[in-house]
Amino acid sequence: MSAPERIWLQDGGDYDHAAQFEVTWCAEPQDDADTEYIRADLVQALVAEAMKRALYATRDRTWSGVEALISNPAALSAIGEGGE
Repeated sequence: MSAPERIWLQDGGDYDHAAQFEVTWCAEPQDDADTEYIRADLVQALVAEAMKRALYATRDRTWSGVEALISNPAALSAIGEGGE
């Protein structure tokens, strides 16, 4: 069995004080105050893909080009749609 993609911490929505009561984890949320955690390998894959798209979308393929792109919401939307 592989690890779930997401898990929820039953912390009552108060992580700072969670140590004062029993805290459990669950593969499904139990209430609206649960704190969601996403597996690190999934987040890393999403970040890598976003960086690849951002670098591809910049004409100069540099970090400064990515920063310029990030500051332009319309350009970011186009990347998400597969355009430039």
